[in-house]
Amino acid sequence: MTIPPPPPLDEVLGAVQQVMLPAAGASAFVFAAVLLLGRRSANPGAALAVGAGLVAGNWDKVPMPAEQTASAWTHLPTYAAILLAVGLVTQLLVDAADRYEFLRRFRAAFTFAKWPTRALVLAVAAGPVIPADPGFDRAQFYALFVAGSLALWVVLDHLAACGFPAEMTALQALVALLAGGVMLYAHSAKFMDMATILGSALLGVAVVAGSAKVDARGAIPAFVGVLPGLLVSGRALTTSEVPVASFVLAAVAPLALLPWLVPNLSRRTGPWPRFIRCVSVLAVLVAALVLAGRVETLPWQQDW
Repeated sequence: MTIPPPPPLDEVLGAVQQVMLPAAGASAFVFAAVLLLGRRSANPGAALAVGAGLVAGNWDKVPMPAEQTASAWTHLPTYAAILLAVGLVTQLLVDAADRYEFLRRFRAAFTFAKWPTRALVLAVAAGPVIPADPGFDRAQFYALFVAGSLALWVVLDHLAACGFPAEMTALQALVALLAGGVMLYAHSAKFMDMATILGSALLGVAVVAGSAKVDARGAIPAFVGVLPGLLVSGRALTTSEVPVASFVLAAVAPLALLPWLVPNLSRRTGPWPRFIRCVSVLAVLVAALVLAGRVETLPWQQDW
């Protein structure tokens, strides 16, 4: 595989102006504004901010549909909104039990129910975002999709709670943006734009979370609710030679952080642990892009 040439400057500037800046700017502005209410508003603020970023990034090009159709990818905004809501409510109940004396006796119940509730809602809501013919046995694929999405949520949420909220949000943004490259190799500019909007919205949240040093776990369900389903539709609904492995690797790249769930590692701070975590995720994404680039070309490579 040869290194592809850079995209035309006018296309880059157009994407920045029409998609990236609106999504990142809106999410950063909303998150910062909500934080004026206090640090306790961080989780709800992150959820609201990433939602605002998705809307703003979709304002001009409108790659995300306003209405649902028979196509699975048109259900992704609703699916993401459901996961954002359940993620926010389950976390707020635990936080409220820590904060208010009269709810303290329910803390164990709220904590115990948090992940089973999230898993149940994810499993029920995931059906419409899986294409009717994903290219595999649908029942088995459904189970794998739910298990993989839940694993992503658990890993990202746990590491964010360990003190890396801005880093985890930035890594989600990186994964979404580079997953857009896989979509472009698959000849779907619409799906690439959707991934770019998601990545930009998460980037805006990450910048504010890093500056204010606040929790941003509320934004994680947007990543879980959009990217895996988008990559599944990208594989099932596009015509290209991009291998299944490219879509899978891009979808599960954050699972490269699984070793960091070990308590001794999850407590590691400083530049080197951050660098290793970033490289671990980036290596998976590079592998996905290399596999795609071996069999397909980018649009501006045609005359190169």
